[in-house]
Order: sequence, then structure tokens, then C-alpha cells
Amino acid sequence: MTRRLWLHIGSHKTGSTSLQTALRQGQSDKTLGGWSYLHARPRVDFNPLVRCHGMGAGMHTELRWPFLERRMADADHRGHGDCILSSEMLFWLMDVADLEALRQQLRAHFDEISVVAYLRRQDALALSHRKQVVMGRAAYQFYGAQIRGLPEFQPHMMRYFDYATKLARWEQVFGAGNVTVRRFQRSDLVGGDTVLDFYHLVGLTPPPELPQENAAWSRSQLLAGLWLRQRGYPRQSFAEAVQELPDDG
Repeated sequence: MTRRLWLHIGSHKTGSTSLQTALRQGQSDKTLGGWSYLHARPRVDFNPLVRCHGMGAGMHTELRWPFLERRMADADHRGHGDCILSSEMLFWLMDVADLEALRQQLRAHFDEISVVAYLRRQDALALSHRKQVVMGRAAYQFYGAQIRGLPEFQPHMMRYFDYATKLARWEQVFGAGNVTVRRFQRSDLVGGDTVLDFYHLVGLTPPPELPQENAAWSRSQLLAGLWLRQRGYPRQSFAEAVQELPDDG
């Protein structure tokens, strides 16, 4: 019997957290039909699969194979058939060797692998990504904490924002017919929403209520957060206070 996998790879700031929340709830409610959603408990995503090291041009990715092997073994033990896996961290990958190694690992468990990526215009994504810079995630390692709306362009940023080259490599490894690219724009998404669009792609019944996760911050909140981050304050020491700042426009 053919075993299928839908692999959602992001990108960032395209409704990924809302999609992951809906899928995890669907897994708990058993409303995903014959599909199972694999995630890293208690998280809603599969992001621990990818770890980023270094800063700026020296930033590089590591695929954590022991984590993947444990989750695949658990899925096999539980008798999960067709599966969905979602991690926007996969969008950091640019090396064909990493993609080929990932395909080989997944092909040991699945007969068919479909990849879907949602793309936001690069300047809009970089602007929205500033919140992740403040919160000290991989975005901070990639951009640095410049106190400005858009980061100053550096050549290494093309590793992320050259969508054409990146997706061509995914197509090279997984097959062009197995990679679906969707523009993150309401007019281009089924129901004007990433959750509804993805459910339509897979053939799932959409949830009755759509989660709205990871709300954007105001300009004041972002600038204050970037200033604190640049000076080395850990996000745990200021995140809640920054979110209480009024938006002065």
C-alpha cells in the first residue's frame, strides 16, 4: 500500500503557525481523515529537525537526524499511514546535499513525497521577519539586530531570498511534479487563507474555526525590541514588556 507524505516547508511569515496549530488540533480531534500530523511535542511544528549555527554570512544549517529517526520510529510504531510534516525551518536549507539526504531519510518511510512552499514578496517577508529577530531565533543569526524596518542588504541574504534557485534545488531532488508553490496573497489562496488553501491541496475538510497565531507587532514594539536585542538583553527579560507598548504610529 502506498504511503504518502505532505512536506510543508514554509516559508516564514506565511501563516505557518496557524496552519500548524490547526493540524495539531486536527490530530488531537481525529478530524484529519486518514492523515496523521507529525510534530515535536509539545510544539505545534517539526522545527527541531533543523538547527542554525553561526551569524550572518557564517550562518549554516544542521539537519538533526536522531530527532527525525525517533519521530519516524514513533510514527511507524503508532501505525500512522499517510502523514503531514510542517517546518518553516526547512526553508533555510539551500544545499543540494542536505536536500538529497533528507529525501533519502524520508523515502525510507514514504513512497510518495509532496512538497509545498508558500512565498511572500521578499521585502514584505523581511519586514515581517523583524519580530523573529527580536525573539532571538534563527532570524537574529541571519539578519543581526539592526534597528531599522528593513535589514541592510548583505550578499549572504540571497541564500534565503533567491526563491527561484532555492525551489529549483527542491525540484531537482524531489521532482518538479512533486513541488507545489503558492503565492502568499489572499487573492491566490483558496478561501484567502493558508490553512484553507493547504487543506484544499491535501483534500482535507477544513476546521470550523481558523486559528490566528503569531500576530504582528507594531512599529514601536519592533524598534524597542530591536534596540534591546542589539544591546544583548535576552528576550525573556523584555518580551512581555515590549508587547505592552502602545503603537505611536
